[in-house]
Formats: sequence, structure tokens, C-alpha cells
Amino acid sequence: MVKLTEKYSSLASYKAGYYRRCIASATADLISLPETHPDRGVVQFYYAMAHYRIGQQFDALSGFRTALEANALPDQHRAACLINMGVISLNIGDQDFSRSCLESYRRMADHDGYVARMWEGVLQVLAGHSEGWREQFETILETDLAQSAHFGLVHCLLGICCLLTGEFDQAARVAERLGGLESTQDFNLLHALFEHYCAHDPVRAEAVSTRVAECGLNERTRPVHRYMLLRLKEARRESAEDQLHLANDILEECRQSFDPGLGQVVEYCSALIREHAPQTGVMVPSKYGIVGISPAVMSLRIHIERYARSESPVLIIGDSGTGKELTALALHEASPRRAKPFVTVNCPAIPEGVFESALFGHVNGAFTGARRDHAGLIEQASGGTLFFDEVGDLPPALQSKLLRFLESGEFRRVGSEQTSRCCARIIAATNRDLSDPERFRNDLYHRLRKLVLVLPSLCDRGEDVRYLARHRVEVLNRRAGDIWKTLAPPAEQALQEREYPGNVRDLFNVVDRAWHDAVQIIGAEHIGAGEGVALIHGDLHMKEMESSRAQIPVSFSEEKGWRLDFSAAEVPLRKLQDKAAVLAVRQAMEHFNGNVDETARFLGVSRRSVYRYLQKEREFIEETGPEA
Repeated sequence: MVKLTEKYSSLASYKAGYYRRCIASATADLISLPETHPDRGVVQFYYAMAHYRIGQQFDALSGFRTALEANALPDQHRAACLINMGVISLNIGDQDFSRSCLESYRRMADHDGYVARMWEGVLQVLAGHSEGWREQFETILETDLAQSAHFGLVHCLLGICCLLTGEFDQAARVAERLGGLESTQDFNLLHALFEHYCAHDPVRAEAVSTRVAECGLNERTRPVHRYMLLRLKEARRESAEDQLHLANDILEECRQSFDPGLGQVVEYCSALIREHAPQTGVMVPSKYGIVGISPAVMSLRIHIERYARSESPVLIIGDSGTGKELTALALHEASPRRAKPFVTVNCPAIPEGVFESALFGHVNGAFTGARRDHAGLIEQASGGTLFFDEVGDLPPALQSKLLRFLESGEFRRVGSEQTSRCCARIIAATNRDLSDPERFRNDLYHRLRKLVLVLPSLCDRGEDVRYLARHRVEVLNRRAGDIWKTLAPPAEQALQEREYPGNVRDLFNVVDRAWHDAVQIIGAEHIGAGEGVALIHGDLHMKEMESSRAQIPVSFSEEKGWRLDFSAAEVPLRKLQDKAAVLAVRQAMEHFNGNVDETARFLGVSRRSVYRYLQKEREFIEETGPEA
């Protein structure tokens, strides 16, 4: 490794213990190295090891798998890849993949028998066959394992067996023999021992906490050590307020790594805040702008970081207002491409006639008005991320053009014969069901859905409402500069009891109005009952919308051909609201002679919303047929 260390700064950083610096340098090295370069596999290996050292196990697992696919990877690195992949699989509960890694490891001529034996032992214990291993614990503990090249790993696997079979005293002996915190497994063993002792022997739990601190804290172990202190505070029944603030500080530290190694810590702190913080003004940290501590949000963050380093397309599915564009930006920010452009293709807003030019660009003279060469959105996203927002709204003709580009990665500017390639990562978002082949091309759908993120609606993460509201008030306060307003507990309770058809965007609209109405304290009286729809004698009446300029009464009568059918099994309120909005947009468009800007201004929405409701009108017509 000496020559390679001199050649690559990433390897030198790893050897010196600067793991995050190694990751940054290795990212640059891997971009510059050709796929067939003999050093690529080794650089990829240490890139994965750096992730493993700081506890980012999913990134490490992906990195090791990529390293195994590289040419000319030395046997010792190949063996280490298989071992680490097997252990990570044990940590995340994928026993089948761990066993396949073990079988591959055993096929290697110079594999370590001690490692294979203990690895098999863990798998047998997990499968429920622990009797034979209980008898061997004492013998193995007394064996001199110094001849094993993986002394620490063998002991850690032994410690895992002890923990799984309830032999906690034996596990403590294994931990003593290990000494310091040399690897992720060493630390996991101590963490598991702390959890056991915390419930049964607080004195020994405090001793484990002290030992972790004495071994030296880093970015992975520091938040866990503080979590141990928090658990001990709870055991000693110290101030609940102190516990809450410490829990929030720990969540702030965990922002840099939502990984299985910290999952238990994050979940405990989140549960503590969910239980006690409603009566306090405690904020929760946001990562990539995503605010919340609900299990749904925690899972979303984990998957964002898991998918961020992949090159495969991602399809984000979610209702309007759930944060699809924010999630796409989070995928970009968490990826090695974060320094490159993030370019949005607003599919509903680009007219069909100019879509090809907007996406692929054009050359001078390609069509009337093309007076110069123009780089399309694809070229602008070179090396970065290309985000297709509301891709489900693309007409069929444009879907075929997008498919050809995604299949080959090649494109031509309009009017040019020169072919170019796109190296941007593709992310798409939709609030529609794309699996219907009559509305969306099946081949394009499967091309986009290599990886899928389904965003939770606000009703599925109701415990986050108060924290989202607090976050929004803080944002508005910072924008105002010299004004500082606070959200009173009754207002939070009123927000918690409302329904939000528009999800987070709808919640923010309510908070924004309340913030502007309040002088300093935002109370329940500023929240209001919210807008809704009422059905009276077969007519649909929308409540009057408050505006600083005028009251805008809007009504839709039976003459428009829409009446409730009470013989139907159900009529979802959200669908009624959508139909009311569609009718309002259509009437406004007719009044303003098709002027989208005037329609959007009159209705107080964005141009994008106007296009979205026009698309919904087409969907309603497809479902029921045109009006008579």
C-alpha cells in the first residue's frame, strides 16, 4: 500500500485516520480513473472502508460490492470485502446475503478458518441452533487466537454469539479482551452490553459508558456516548427538561449520519421528544430541509442517503405538497454530485411544441426565431442531477422522446447532426399512478423506477405537525429580521387537529397566514377553522376566500352538470375539492382568454398549479367522458 499511498491522497488520508477527507478525495480519484484502471478497485475498497469506519454501513456495503467488481483487486482486499459485507449484512438482518458472502469467502484458497468458523456460528445462532455453541464458548475464549490475522473480528463474532444467546458475562469478557474501539464491531458490542446493563445493572452500564469515553470519541461514537449519558439521566430520574435538551442535541449530532449504527439512538431521542416536547418549545433538527422525527421521516432520510450514491434513476412518488422537489434536492446534496448543477425540468409547464428544444437545445437556424445556439436543460445538468418534476403530466409524444434519451443517454440538439452524451443523474417525481399503460408508457415507467421513494402524506406523520410549524415560524422570523414571533401551545394544538389536503405546503400556508395576523404570540384564534367545501341542495359552494384586495365569491351550480350521486359507494372529499378547483381554473381561463399568468394571479396560485389542474381536467374527461 506504500506506493499507492504516495500516489493517491485518499489512501494517505485513510491511513492517517481522516476518514471523511478520504471519502472526499477518493470520490475525485474514482471520477478520474477509467473503469479498467488496475488501481480503481483498491481506491474503491478504501473508499468503502472509510464509510465503514464512521458507521455509514449502507454506503460501505455498496462500496464493497463495487470494489469486488473491479479488475485486478488483490486477494486480501477481496477477502476483506466479503468479510465486511457479511458482517454488515448481519447488522442489518440480511442473513441470506451474509451466508452467500461466507460461501464465497470459504472458496478462497487462503481464507481464515477462525473467521469462517465464528461466522458460521453467528448464522447458526440466528437460525435458532444455539445449543452446540453454548458449550464451545468457554473453550474458544481460552484459545490463543493471536495466529488469526483477524483477531478482533473473530472476537467480535464471538461476542455477537454471546449476546444472541444471552451470555452477557461472556460477552463482557470478550469485550475486555478486545481492549479499545478498533472497529465498528468492537463499538457495537459495547453498545449492546450497555443496553443490557442499563435495564438490569445501572452501575455496570455507567462503567461501559466511561470505558467508551476513555477509548476516545469520534463523530460516530460521540453521539452514542451522549445517548448513554441520556439513558443514565433517565435511570437516575433527573430533570425531564435536561433530558429533552440533551436528546435534541444528540439528534443534531446525528444529522451527519442516519445509519443503522445510530438508528436506535435517533429513535430513542425522537420518542422522548414526541412524548414530552409537545408542552415545550423544543425544535428538532432538519436535514436537507426535511423536518420531523416521525418513523416515516426517519425511514425516508435513511433511504435518501442509501440511494444518493447510486447512479440509477430514482422515481419519487407522493401527493402534492409532500416535498417531492425537496427530496430530489436532498438526493443531489447527499451525493458526490452536490457541487455540480441541479436542473429542474418542469414537465407540465413546458409547452409540447418547444419541449424538445428546451430539453435537448437547438442550433442557430434550427427553426424560425433560433438566432443562436442554445444549450438545453440536459447539457446544463452535465455532471449533476436532472430532475423531471411531475413527469406523469407529459403527453405521449413527449414520453417517447424522453424514453429514447434515457435508453441511450445520447441526444442531439434540434437542427444538429452531432450526437452528445449526458452524464447527469436522472430523478423523476410524480403524484400520479404511472403503472397504467394507457396513460404512461410502460417501458418509460420501468426505465425511471430503478429506485423508488414513496413520500408519506402529512396524515401519516401527524406527530411532525407541531415541529414543522415551529420550523416555519422560525424561517419567517429570520426572513423578517427585526420581528420575532412565537407559536403558543393552543395554536399548536389547533394545528394538530386540522386536516391538510395539501400536506406540508397546506400546513405552511396556514402558518404563514397566522404569522402575518399575529402581533407577537401566535394563538389558536389566528389559526382559524380553515377553508373547506359545503354541499347544499345538490350545489357545491366554495367558502369565500379572504384576500387583502377583495372578497372573491365562487359558486358552481347544477347547470354545470355536476351533482352528487348518493347511490355511489363513496365520494372522496379530496376528489370533490379537485373537481371544484378544476372548474374554477377552467372558468378563469375562459374569462382571461387562456392567459395563464392572469389566471394564476386571479386565483392566487402558481402557473404550475394552473397547468396541474388543467391536466386533472383531462383526467376527469377521460374517466367520465366529455360533457354533453
